[in-house]
Amino acid sequence: IAASSRSLTRRGNLLAPGEVALAMLLLVGAGLIVQSFIRLQLTDPGFAPGRLLTIKVNVPDYKYGRTTGASRPGSQEFVTRIKLYREVEERLNALPGVESAAISDRLPVEPYFGPTGISIEGREPVAEDFGVCAELRQNGLYCHGVVGVNRVSAAYFRTVGMRLIRGRLFDERDTADKPDVVLINETTARKYWPHEDPVGKQFTLNFSSWFPKAEVIGVVSDIKTLGMDMPPFPDSKYIEDMLEDMIPEGRRDAYKQQGDLDFSARGQTGDRYRINIYRSTGETHASIPGGQGQIPTF
Repeated sequence: IAASSRSLTRRGNLLAPGEVALAMLLLVGAGLIVQSFIRLQLTDPGFAPGRLLTIKVNVPDYKYGRTTGASRPGSQEFVTRIKLYREVEERLNALPGVESAAISDRLPVEPYFGPTGISIEGREPVAEDFGVCAELRQNGLYCHGVVGVNRVSAAYFRTVGMRLIRGRLFDERDTADKPDVVLINETTARKYWPHEDPVGKQFTLNFSSWFPKAEVIGVVSDIKTLGMDMPPFPDSKYIEDMLEDMIPEGRRDAYKQQGDLDFSARGQTGDRYRINIYRSTGETHASIPGGQGQIPTF
């Protein structure tokens, strides 16, 4: 009995420090969670998420036509879909309790996986060779970088609560028979017009055959597209952070040494992507063409 008592005492002495250490670990973990929550609450997402409801709509091709790479504004599939979007927006705005409704290509927090090239009117050529500018070059235009594109209805910015920094938002003046106009975010303004007012400036996107020259009419607040701890697009750090985990383990050292890498990855839909990520003049760029599963792993 005496031996058993001594054994239990020793076990009790061992358990006490272990319980204290576990309690301290739990306290530290809880403290880190609270700190992360506070940082999250203090971070400005660039829009007003409160009382914002988002709905994804899948438009059936058999009823509204299938859009392809050859589809252009004015084509039947474009006309029928635009008509549908307008009807949806009008019916949503008519619902009781709805303050504002809008249509957009992407939700505020969805990433831009398909950056496109931009050619700025009157700008001298740059030495970089961007991988998403083929159509610009075919039309004799210089490529000055990449941007993400989100097609939205006029009420989008008011609906999601994005702030107007400079210029104006879309309004009734901006109709299909008028010259194309665009709004850009603060990061795009700083990146491509660092020492001048971008309002009134003109540029062309890579799909220039059906998106001719457009004029900047305003600058809106940045949105934390990839998460609250990530920079807004088109900050080049976004690309490297986004792709870092996708780079094959055995090829990361090669990328760090060479600053250029080709590899493939499979998306959530099952499609494969051939990814070229490279550094040039202190910034990171990527070309990400998609495929239908036929791209091999490399």
